[in-house]
Amino acid sequence: MNTARCPICKNLCPHGHEQTKRERKEALHLMTKQSKLKDDCIFCDLLGRMVIDFTTNYPEYQNVDLDLSVNLKDGAPAMVQASPARVDSPGIEFCVYVEEQCDELPGLGLLLNPNSTNPGSEDAFQFALAYLDECLDGLHDLCPTAEPGPLPKRVLKLCEDDAHAEEVNLQESNGEVAIYAALSHCWGGMQPIKATTKNLAGLLGRVPWGQLPKVFQDAIRVCRRLGVFYLWIDSLCILQDSMTDWELESAKMGTYYSNAQFTIAAASSPVGTVSFLADRPPEWQPKRFQMTSLHSGTHHIWGQRVTSSQSMMRDDPLASRAWTFQELVLSRRILYYGSAEFVWICKSQIEGLREAVPMAASALWMPYKLAQALHLPGDRGPYSFWMELLRNYCRRNLTFVSDRLPALSGVAAELDRAVKSKYAAGLWLGNMPLDLLWMRDCVGGVADFAPSEYIAPTWSWASITSPIHNPQPSFISLVDILDVHCDVPGLNPYGRVEGGYLDVQVKVAHLRVFCTDPARQKTHQIEISVGELGPVMEPFYQDCLLTGGKADLRRAVQNDTLTPFDTCLPCALIGQEQENSKQFFVLVLGCAAGEYRRLGAAWIASDEMFRTAPLRRIRII
Repeated sequence: MNTARCPICKNLCPHGHEQTKRERKEALHLMTKQSKLKDDCIFCDLLGRMVIDFTTNYPEYQNVDLDLSVNLKDGAPAMVQASPARVDSPGIEFCVYVEEQCDELPGLGLLLNPNSTNPGSEDAFQFALAYLDECLDGLHDLCPTAEPGPLPKRVLKLCEDDAHAEEVNLQESNGEVAIYAALSHCWGGMQPIKATTKNLAGLLGRVPWGQLPKVFQDAIRVCRRLGVFYLWIDSLCILQDSMTDWELESAKMGTYYSNAQFTIAAASSPVGTVSFLADRPPEWQPKRFQMTSLHSGTHHIWGQRVTSSQSMMRDDPLASRAWTFQELVLSRRILYYGSAEFVWICKSQIEGLREAVPMAASALWMPYKLAQALHLPGDRGPYSFWMELLRNYCRRNLTFVSDRLPALSGVAAELDRAVKSKYAAGLWLGNMPLDLLWMRDCVGGVADFAPSEYIAPTWSWASITSPIHNPQPSFISLVDILDVHCDVPGLNPYGRVEGGYLDVQVKVAHLRVFCTDPARQKTHQIEISVGELGPVMEPFYQDCLLTGGKADLRRAVQNDTLTPFDTCLPCALIGQEQENSKQFFVLVLGCAAGEYRRLGAAWIASDEMFRTAPLRRIRII
């Protein structure tokens, strides 16, 4: 047996080191670089091959020197995390274990409870049934019981007879009361079947099983297995060629999901033809590696990906879609069929089939957080929840940018029942001016163009397409909100808007704003005065790319020419972080024909430039 200990990997053994405050005798935590692994060490070689294998599908892990973290504990699988040095990059985690004791790796344990590789297995269904029964039995304070409610306008009726499991009928409910489930899925690719004004009459008879995509068939199987025989699927229950039906039904989608007994989230399926009940993807399957020693021959060592806070949803196509976000947030209960894990979610509990769900997988905790927020007295809970919700939502993708407000309208309607405040283009009058403090999230440093079509007033986060950052400081308002209004053209009061304005009374000062490279965030500056220090430059965070130069600086749309600028712009002093703080929030505005448009924002270290400025009534559009 090779007894020489590698100074880098310690032979992947937790024994034989001195106990310190950080390390116990039977446990060891190693930190190293991928490049430091030794070529002449069989244990470093094994670790290096595993890292390459488990990161091969991720471009950001290629051609970089990865940071490696290895946790060794006697008798347990080794836990390894590989991550790029960049702070914003997630890590890949995997465990290393043996099927039987190995003399070369005496401290390495067996994986007694390997991750399930098939979410359609019997143990997965038993897991779901157990939590569903517990939740419906009234053991969860924040979860509603199994009382039947009104069915959606149209639903799929499933046959209760096992001999006719493939019989599916679309029916109009006409106010019928029953228990039903809902499906949350990706629309990607060709839709094999969808409801339209032309084929509705035919679908109200029997829906051909062979025309249903695999995701729909899987959802029907889950419903039948859990004893629910009505299922709502948006593409089959909303007429896809009728704007009137779409507007009416999309406004009710939040209610449909919140009233469903449970929602089936087909998170791992990128398109309808890919089953979410099949074996997990190859990268999540256990993998066997060989390690050959001169002393004891060849050994088989196993590795398997485990779910971290980043990987819990990273590989799930559903997790990147904006429309599916409110479906997750509003549902009473969710069966989340992810690439990494099958997760039970309700308003009181969240559990993975094999692993705990980390709080950092924040989107999965949203139903729980919504229930907690609505349970708190007053309106601070709902407003804080809304601001956190926006940070998650704005990172998701939309096929049509015009859906930026409609895709969150169900959650807005739910919160409105709690806060009873005027809602305007994604902001709440009752939470202004805090709702005005949003800024484009500058991770990555590159701004986007503004949408070429009108989406929302410039004071709304919905007017840009980037992720946002909206801090929630202890804030002293220095602005009076006089009026806010939006023109809503459709039938959904929380949906699309065609125009709007915000009237405020505020101090306005003209400050120098400049940039040397419009495409790089670091070159955008705002000049302020700080007593004896004189002019000081602070970062100016533009909402999107800007154009127009000195005379008419404005938001840039695709194909606009970007040029450096150096100009003076009106800036509105919105508030102070807290009493005696030297942090003040200002909106940077453009002005045309007496109306103002938001261009960006800044936190500045002095209000000296505003002390002699008069209060003015201005309208921001």
